[in-house]
Amino acid sequence: MIPEITQAANLVGSSLTQASDTISGILQKIERWSKLRSETASTIRLLYLEVCRDIELLAVLSDARGEAISWNDGRIQFFVRNFDTSVMEMVLLGTEKEEVYKKLSNRGRITDKNDIKGIKDRNVQKYENVLQAIKFIYVKMDLLRKLTIEPGENELLVKVKVIERMKNIETRLLLARKILGDLVENKALA
Repeated sequence: MIPEITQAANLVGSSLTQASDTISGILQKIERWSKLRSETASTIRLLYLEVCRDIELLAVLSDARGEAISWNDGRIQFFVRNFDTSVMEMVLLGTEKEEVYKKLSNRGRITDKNDIKGIKDRNVQKYENVLQAIKFIYVKMDLLRKLTIEPGENELLVKVKVIERMKNIETRLLLARKILGDLVENKALA
């Protein structure tokens, strides 16, 4: 009888160890998921804030809308130097922030462009999600930074219409702000 009791006790002990390990594994997964979810929400908020800052930076150029303006104008140089795309880049690369990329691909869908300033005025590319607008902003600003690095007059820049380029970037920024502002992570900020 004692061997049977010992065997039953060992079986119960083994089962308890397995149950404990399973519960511990589940708790670790829940903790990782919670941390990932928190990081995803923080990154989406940072992206929204970066877009809002960049829109405000564009206000520096608002007084030049009707003017002929050149790329070596101090306002343009200030804009190009201070326009931030670091969070956009992090999200677009997707390496560390793959969950953010996936979420913006799925939940950052563009449904109604008519309520976004500037969309009615021009023929804007039909985007499926906010990532495409962010990509446009990132690519255009990266090119502008490279072109404006050179001191003096750059022949390539002479052919590019400054204000038109800024309006195109502004339209995509406003689109991104609208979509990001509608996400649950940014409801309190928008």
